[in-house]
Amino acid sequence: MKLNLFTKSIRLGFTAATISLFSSQGMAADARLILADKNTAIDNQYIVVFKKDTAKSKQSFNKLVSRMSAEHSINVIKQYKSSLNGALVIANDAQIEALRKEADIDFIEQDRKFTIEPVITTQTDQPNPTWGLDRVDQRNLPLNNLYQYDQYDQDGSSVTAYVIDTGIRNTHNDFNGRASSGWDFIDNDNDASDCNGHGTHVAGTIGGSAYGVAKNVNLVGVRVLNCSGSGTYSGVISGIEWVSSNASGPSVANMSLGGPSSAAVDAAVNAAVASGITFVVAAGNDNGANACTRSPAGAANALTVGSTTSTDQRSGFSNIGTCVNIFAPGSSITSTWHTSNSASNTISGTSMASPHVAGVAALILQQSPTATPAMVLNTLTTNGTPNVIGNVGTGSPNVLLYSKLSTQPPTLPSVTQKWADFSTNDGWSSQVVGDFDDDGRDDIANFHPSNGTWWVSRSTGSNFNTTQWSDYSTNDGWTSQVVGDYNGDGKDDIANFHPSNGTWWVSLSNGTSFTTAKWADFGTNSGWTTQVAGDFNGDGKDDIANFHPSNGTWWVALSTGSGFTTVKWADFSTNSGWTTQIVGDYDGDGKDDIANFHPSNGTWWVARSTGSGFSVSKWADYSTNSGWTSQLAGDYNNDGLSDIANFHPSNGTWWVSYSLGSNFTTDKWADFSTNSGWSSQLAGDISGDGRDDVVNYHPSNGTWWLSESSGSSFATSLLSDYSTNSGWSTQVLGDFDGDGRQDIANFHPSNGTWWLTFAD
Repeated sequence: MKLNLFTKSIRLGFTAATISLFSSQGMAADARLILADKNTAIDNQYIVVFKKDTAKSKQSFNKLVSRMSAEHSINVIKQYKSSLNGALVIANDAQIEALRKEADIDFIEQDRKFTIEPVITTQTDQPNPTWGLDRVDQRNLPLNNLYQYDQYDQDGSSVTAYVIDTGIRNTHNDFNGRASSGWDFIDNDNDASDCNGHGTHVAGTIGGSAYGVAKNVNLVGVRVLNCSGSGTYSGVISGIEWVSSNASGPSVANMSLGGPSSAAVDAAVNAAVASGITFVVAAGNDNGANACTRSPAGAANALTVGSTTSTDQRSGFSNIGTCVNIFAPGSSITSTWHTSNSASNTISGTSMASPHVAGVAALILQQSPTATPAMVLNTLTTNGTPNVIGNVGTGSPNVLLYSKLSTQPPTLPSVTQKWADFSTNDGWSSQVVGDFDDDGRDDIANFHPSNGTWWVSRSTGSNFNTTQWSDYSTNDGWTSQVVGDYNGDGKDDIANFHPSNGTWWVSLSNGTSFTTAKWADFGTNSGWTTQVAGDFNGDGKDDIANFHPSNGTWWVALSTGSGFTTVKWADFSTNSGWTTQIVGDYDGDGKDDIANFHPSNGTWWVARSTGSGFSVSKWADYSTNSGWTSQLAGDYNNDGLSDIANFHPSNGTWWVSYSLGSNFTTDKWADFSTNSGWSSQLAGDISGDGRDDVVNYHPSNGTWWLSESSGSSFATSLLSDYSTNSGWSTQVLGDFDGDGRQDIANFHPSNGTWWLTFAD
């Protein structure tokens, strides 16, 4: 059945076959089942997607698939290990219903077929350059009949562009031997030749010598559609999987295809992007429909492209909305064709817009080979031409692709500088932040346990000046160091706890050094394992609360300014399973309180200070979310009450429990499933708007991601990329330059250096 381009199916950015998508609502414990309509469904063929935490290694994945096949007598056709964490299976209705009850399965999606029917306008003479190339290298109309690189001559050299499509005519003269076959998932061989034309056209726009944006990029065809433009969702996922597994070096993938929303396709794209490959996709040609309802256009991490005309109007067929990242020329685009080695054709669609963007992405990757997909996206959108597109569509960004790049690498909204190199002091094991000299800028105190010395790195506003502030060689058994202003003079001090004898020693700052004295001896309470500082009685001096897990008691050491007076403030013997304790003013009365988390049942209990004791009550029960491993206190909505952000590493979600003064209301603020490798999370006001934000560190690639609070959700973007500094093991927040915004200090223990990151 022939249909219009990009209407109601998965298709090639400019044509489609009708497909509808609906979800079968089963029992709460059942895996979600997504079915195709009878016109496009492939009988008894399903894509099974496993939960992320069930197959963490190749061995466990293989065992899971084997068990599924054996227990349910299911034929496994293909495994998706690199992108989707799933498999393609043959199964009947009864077997699928049995699979839905498996705890390891996230969802099951019926495979479907799709067909393309290109709308093509033939043009005998190809202008030089094409109007699309002519448009993207200049800011404004009229066209000047030239396509030029910038003065630094990026042409895509050493970059590979993967074209997931109908294949490529590799022998076309415009490719000059740079095109090759990856894999053909239609014929299941390594000859991805094109017998349709669409893939060759897309490849020509990305990297043809006459028609292409990046004229020296390497082109690899990954064929997932047959000669008539038909294919399956499972075939598209196979193509994504192949690129994820085989891409090497700086790479970009183009998908000028799409269809109704597919959880499986979107998950595969998101996983591929998380692996470091930029995926550029077409927004779709449904005459102004919401691109978020299409796949892969709606995939969270895809770089989605809408189409414009030669008069800078949005193409009437182009989809719109918040999932669109950028626009590029897509109406009446001339490029290479499959019928001969010199053939060309002129066709229209967001399929034609997407490869323009993929070509510029290749230029960016040539300039900065280690650029992450987020950096490529940021460069494309910030370098694009703003506010020139007419009728851009509700929710769409008014940004048109611009191909000329600056000499600088892709920009990020931060600046990183080395502030100190203490190579001779690389034995430091504890680093704490405080304003130790009361100058309005935070400093860092570094403790060396082997000789009991404190070295303070005082901020000058542009670097650290480090000197030894004290030598407690006889007290090298200290294991806990807690910063607070214990005498109320405006300068932060450090309280040091010795667990073997239960003593507290306070190092009072005079602005240039520490004077240390024993403030308390709690020898009978040496079982304390958690110590937190806060002003629990509201007198302007910080105190210390000590938790004893074996009997569930809190003992508060109230500061007199020169010593501690310690009393039991609470006995929670029945709640001794608490493992996380976080200080904050949760009721806004000016006295600090303590929130206690019980991971086995997912409950939060808040110990509200009365000034002389704790009043404890359950504020929330998140039993279904007991997998949270990071909890951060902050005022995320700027209402004067402390809230808690909870991170779930297995699915990469943030849940914020915002305080109402007497309980917590919890909402999901962000879902970063593709970034579940984050291992460090810090809370502070990074943007300076009065609302606390969260920064997330990914050690395997050295990136920081900023989750900026809007007051009701987090908007997450790449803050910085320190791929060459992935050895950092300590990260702390502080206002080190005194501008009212929190900065990130990163410590590299192997060379003793501190690197400071400041948000622009």
